[in-house]
Amino acid sequence: MGELSGLGIEVLTLAEAAPGIDKASPHQFVGIWRFARLEARNALLAGIKASGWYTYFEHVNAACASGGFEPHLAALVAA
Repeated sequence: MGELSGLGIEVLTLAEAAPGIDKASPHQFVGIWRFARLEARNALLAGIKASGWYTYFEHVNAACASGGFEPHLAALVAA
């Protein structure tokens, strides 16, 4: 895990999900990562898959580009 930062991978959080919030996810754990490059994200996901990690938990991946309020609101309006 210590080598990840050298690859442009930043761990923002690895924690238990808060169950008592409105519209809470049914998942027990959450991991949020930031990637300097798309290739870094793809490499991490490939490594996780190859490790067999997906066999231990119900696992969901979600990915997006960085953004802000204005592009997000525009995308919501377009949808």
